[in-house]
Amino acid sequence: MDYWLTEQQQLVQSGFHDFLASECTSARVRTAYDTDLTFDEDLWSGISQLGFTGICIPPGQGGSGLGLMEAALVSEELGRHAAPLFLEGHTLAGLAIALGGTQSQKERLLPGLAAGERIGTVALSSSGKGSAWCDWQVEPGGSNAATVETVPLGDVADLFVIGCANGELGVLEAERANVSASNCQGIDRSRSIFEVSFDEAAVEALPDLPGQALGHALLVLLAADAFGAADRLLELTVEYAKTREQFGQPIGGFQAVKHQLAEHALAAVTARGLFWKAAGEFDEQPESAAKSAAMAKAHITDQAMRIARGAVELHGGIGFTWESDVQIYFKRALFDRTYLGTPQIHRERCAQLSGWTQ
Repeated sequence: MDYWLTEQQQLVQSGFHDFLASECTSARVRTAYDTDLTFDEDLWSGISQLGFTGICIPPGQGGSGLGLMEAALVSEELGRHAAPLFLEGHTLAGLAIALGGTQSQKERLLPGLAAGERIGTVALSSSGKGSAWCDWQVEPGGSNAATVETVPLGDVADLFVIGCANGELGVLEAERANVSASNCQGIDRSRSIFEVSFDEAAVEALPDLPGQALGHALLVLLAADAFGAADRLLELTVEYAKTREQFGQPIGGFQAVKHQLAEHALAAVTARGLFWKAAGEFDEQPESAAKSAAMAKAHITDQAMRIARGAVELHGGIGFTWESDVQIYFKRALFDRTYLGTPQIHRERCAQLSGWTQ
């Protein structure tokens, strides 16, 4: 497997970076924190027009036909710009139907998702733990009444890909059920999550994709997002160290500060390959994707929090204040570390998959 980005992948990432650099300003991100806004319709419209809402959907259904690697590169930029949008939920809903749906489901559901006219999301946690995929209770087919926790885009989604009993996946169209959503008031207000309840819901099975595979894909995207946030925190901290003066010189000139920044830079640059490897294996070697996804989620989100804590310390008294952007990225890294299981959970899973534990 090639572990370097292709020209096309570099263009995907740079194009999305340029869009967010122009449109996703600090003021725009802060709107999600300072108001009750949970979904930025204008930002969604721009992303849709550029085709990023259909990145993992086949061209025959209106998408770009790209893989999880490209989706991970998009997630990295979402994290780097603290974008107030959980695009990953929509991306994975399209991916799940593209890989696991019947031909009828694909023709009916994917064109609207690719165009961004319909909003999709994933509901993979029924207990709040998320990584325990065996705890799903929803039964495909028939009429269901259930509550699913920590659902991204839960208040605006038209379509839910749901973790079902026996490790299966199912798809629920909101217009065919009584759906209600309650904001969980998570720490990262740029990506609101919801407790979603539905009644009299007919959940159609997605027969050709195991539920755990979609869970692994989400772990990779969370790791990529955390990497982007950590990389941006490092940039902010270096910029601050060059301008903040103490004892008549910039603090970046002090050896202790240099060493700390160098350690954080080394931790960041060596972590990037983990989510590249996990995403590439999902696309090309799915039999080994489970362990790589768990390793990427565990290590990158752990390192992201380490860098976030260091950024707060090196910014001194302003680092933890509401006015500083550092707190926004700190909360984003904390969300990525916790959502769908902490690093400890995924390290234990790596050990199990490696045959080291029973």
